[in-house]
Amino acid sequence: MQSQSMPSHHILVVDDDFLVRSHAVESLEKAGFRVVEAFGTAAGLAALKDNPGIKLVCTDVNMPGELNGMDLAMSVRAHHGTWR
Repeated sequence: MQSQSMPSHHILVVDDDFLVRSHAVESLEKAGFRVVEAFGTAAGLAALKDNPGIKLVCTDVNMPGELNGMDLAMSVRAHHGTWR
């Protein structure tokens, strides 16, 4: 349940490990945050475009695929404020 004093900002959690991602999501939700989760960087980029309320990205660094977590972080930084 979200506290009245907690911000309603969304946090994006990107991780290819289900257990790590689930734990992070559960912990953040218990703290009162709205959380969007994504499996991998491609899904993370899509989630950023689909969820304009995301204000923080928490990502794993080593993930399979063309992009890793550092690539995702650099993309977020380059496009900060232009996802909407």
